[in-house]
Amino acid sequence: MHAAPAEARPRAALSAWWPWAVGAALGLSVLGPALAPGALFNLDLVLTPDIPLPQGVWGLGPELPRRLPFMVPLAWASSVLDGTVVAKAALVACFAIAFVGAQRLVEEHGVVTRLTAGLLYGASPFLATRAATGYLGVVLTMAVLPWVLPRLLRPSSSVARTLLAGAALGACGITGGIVAASSATAGLIAEGRDRRVVRVFGAVLAGQLLWIVPGLVVFRQGVRLASAGDFATRATGLGGPFRVLSGHGFWQDTFQVGHGQVGVAVLGGVLLVLGALGHRDLAPEWRRPAAWLAVVGVVVALAGSLPGIEGLWGRVVETPVGAPLREGQRLLPLYLVWMAPAAALGARRLGDEVSGGRRTAWLALPLVAALWLALPGLWGAGGQLDAVRIPDEWAEARRTVRAGGGTAVSLPWAQYFNLNVAGGRRVNDVMPLYLGGDVLAASDPNLDEPAQERADDRETTMDLLALRIRAGEPVGERLAELGVRWVVLQHDIDWQTYLSLRDDPGLRRVVDGPTLELFEVTGWKGEIVTDEGAVLHPDGPVAPLVDLAPSGAATWARPGAAGWMRGLAPAAVAGDGQLRLPAGRGLVWYWPAAVVLLGDIAWLAAVLVAWRRTSRGSASVPTDVL
Repeated sequence: MHAAPAEARPRAALSAWWPWAVGAALGLSVLGPALAPGALFNLDLVLTPDIPLPQGVWGLGPELPRRLPFMVPLAWASSVLDGTVVAKAALVACFAIAFVGAQRLVEEHGVVTRLTAGLLYGASPFLATRAATGYLGVVLTMAVLPWVLPRLLRPSSSVARTLLAGAALGACGITGGIVAASSATAGLIAEGRDRRVVRVFGAVLAGQLLWIVPGLVVFRQGVRLASAGDFATRATGLGGPFRVLSGHGFWQDTFQVGHGQVGVAVLGGVLLVLGALGHRDLAPEWRRPAAWLAVVGVVVALAGSLPGIEGLWGRVVETPVGAPLREGQRLLPLYLVWMAPAAALGARRLGDEVSGGRRTAWLALPLVAALWLALPGLWGAGGQLDAVRIPDEWAEARRTVRAGGGTAVSLPWAQYFNLNVAGGRRVNDVMPLYLGGDVLAASDPNLDEPAQERADDRETTMDLLALRIRAGEPVGERLAELGVRWVVLQHDIDWQTYLSLRDDPGLRRVVDGPTLELFEVTGWKGEIVTDEGAVLHPDGPVAPLVDLAPSGAATWARPGAAGWMRGLAPAAVAGDGQLRLPAGRGLVWYWPAAVVLLGDIAWLAAVLVAWRRTSRGSASVPTDVL
């Protein structure tokens, strides 16, 4: 083999590295003010200095394991570094990886075409909106998708590589899993007679075990999701569907990056036409199933908002099987990953038919469209990504709660409210993630129908106690019976209606600041209390395995859930939602955690075997694993 000419090497190096430089610059430009020291609070984006390990890794609730498995390495890293630094670096990396992955789909073409494809995808208002609102699993899915799409659209040609591609998306959580399954299905249909249906679906399923097993375990504990109609894509008016094609349509319109921007619907139509023209120039081995996926992504995104089918779609996604699709816009990346390279190639095709200024104009058309759509997202996603300084009283409250242990309840009793320390932005109650440990918080988003999106029956009891507090009644004694040791009151929304806490004889204020108060329940005895009043002290190496001294029946101040055992005797759920332990001796253990662990082991074994098969016969790391 002849060595490349010396003058060609710098050009090759530049061709390999300029996309990463542009992608990193894009990520830094979007995050902008978020890179300053401080936490990030916006809708579902709650990033704090200490990122707690999701309890879903053991199949424990009460939260649905929506953050699995991708938050696990971030949680581990936050034990060494500031979690906000780790998370912000990860977000910048996601934008860079998305940009580079999209331009790789047209890497045999010129710089302008590659830059256009990368910006249409990596600078999409869809990606900026999802990053700003905390849908991190969707962000990761969008970053990984262009890298694995060609493999998943040819799934039978190498089942081992298909498994690795599916596992890469599976690491992004439930959205990644749905995208992986959809892509592999399209690929199998395109393969015709050569397809290996059972092996391919088995490989894709194996790649999802890290989230699907704990997800099923927690879901069966009793979760009532909010109505799917509340999460329908915003596609109002004649231009609504075309705005969606541009990456708009987030279910809460005020959080949509570029909300109200001029020309979005027109650009959506223009990019669709360019994509149709450039489709034939995509790689022939995957372009046809990619177009099918694009149609699926658009149909699912619009299904909940188009007259005539929204009712039928609503009935489908209200079922347990359809529930993961209740917010259909999350699948729009299936369209964007086709549109971005196809539109860039469509402009190139039109430019090749003319010369001079007209050629430049055609090549620049989708590039200008990408920059116009990206503009509102630059430097903080329209003010949604401003870093938040944690007030001193917050830090003091967290130190107190962590040092003392025990359950905390977060007030005001609402899941989402405008958070003053975050500039008035609407945020999911941050205390469960900020305090860590067992935090009892509201999980009803208060949309059209009542819901309970955490598997915690104590929430129903606390609903009534919150009403009593607002009525001015003392609740300290009842909180002690519920196993609550701490009450944290944030000074937001209707916090003044909870001021009876200050006069409650069963509470003692231990932290008092301008944005937060912390009360201790004086009647609290311990985490585990026997019916005779004795306090037991749990001790164990991991969350689902606890060693207790022999005792009579006891109540454990934690969310009750089926699956807990004391020795070989099953525990129960008390009427107020706490865990009831039977009398006895021996370990207290949560048997579904063993099922989750087996799923993790199966995932790891499948990935290792697939990796070994792809690299067999080569001493170096394979360059085309995916």
